[in-house]
Formats: sequence, C-alpha cells, structure tokens
Amino acid sequence: MRELLNRMKLSQILTVTFAICLSTMAFAQSKITINVDSIEGNNPSFVKFSYTPELNPLKSAHWDFGNNSISTDDHPKTAYTQAGNYNIELIIGQDTGRLTLPITNGISAPNVFSPNGDNLNDYFEVKYDDKTFLSLKIFTRTGALIYNKDPKIRISWDGYLDSGEKVLQGMYFYIIETVGVSPVVKKKGFVYVYY
Repeated sequence: MRELLNRMKLSQILTVTFAICLSTMAFAQSKITINVDSIEGNNPSFVKFSYTPELNPLKSAHWDFGNNSISTDDHPKTAYTQAGNYNIELIIGQDTGRLTLPITNGISAPNVFSPNGDNLNDYFEVKYDDKTFLSLKIFTRTGALIYNKDPKIRISWDGYLDSGEKVLQGMYFYIIETVGVSPVVKKKGFVYVYY
C-alpha cells in the first residue's frame, strides 16, 4: 500500500480520500428529532425549538412551524396566537423531522386581586387544565422571593407571607410553570394586590 501511495500524485490521493468521504456520507442516514425547549405565555404562546442530533454545520436548517412562519435558525423561536395542533417540519439536507405540537389556551392568572376577606377576588387563582401540577413563585418588585410552595394541580395565593403577615398593597411579579411534563409551559407576569 505504501508503494502505491508513493507512486500516486497528491491530487490522486486527495481525490480518492474525498470519494471515500462522499460515499460514507451518502449512506449515513440520520434521523432528526425536533425538541420543544420551552413554551412561554399564552395568546400568544412563544415556543423555542431545537433538534437532535446536531447535523453537518455546512447544511442549513429549514423550519416550517405550521403557523405561516418559517426560519433557518438552528434554535428558533416562534409565536402561536391560537389554540390548535400545529405540524412542525424541519429539513436539513436529505434529513427531515416532523412533530405535531398541541397549543392550548395556556395558563391563566389574574392581574389584580383583593385579599380583604369580602369573598370577592380574595385569591390569586391560577387556572390551567385541572390535571397538570403547577409551581408558583411570587417576588417583590426588588426581586425578593416571598412565596414558593410545592407544586399542586390547583394553586392559589391568599396574599399572606409564610409568617402570617399580609403583604403590602402593590405590584408583585410571578412565575408559573408546569411540573413533571415536557415541554414545560411557563407564564410570567405581574399581579397587583389591592386592599
């Protein structure tokens, strides 16, 4: 073999090497799996995508999100404004990945409540699908965590701290996330406590 290589010109060696690489690539079939990395908000719901395995970086990704939008980003994000099932397609060279993504009406939470004991809007009540566990974190405007309970299917906050004190009237920031399901659905927002 060494004798043969010594007699061949460099261009012939490169051509043979290139042909071997091409034939290897032609028979290597890879399957693309589309990943939903996160879903945030509702109406619109912002969805972040990725895929595995990461393929040849010289080939560009062509995404169709089923909502009349497309992208060539490797890790794109798109918005869905209506509930429904969306057919997602990703094409990279000869490889294709497909996914049907259900978009629900999402997590709903009020933007104001009045925990004053009059039995009207006394709780910050989070609504979702009555079967998925949710986590709820409440923060002050300065970022201090004041409420963080174990996940539950029905979750609400009465405006009290763990110490039993009422929070002050004002604006608070919240993060709500689904727990134990994939993809994680997340909602962030502000709620005003009014007495």
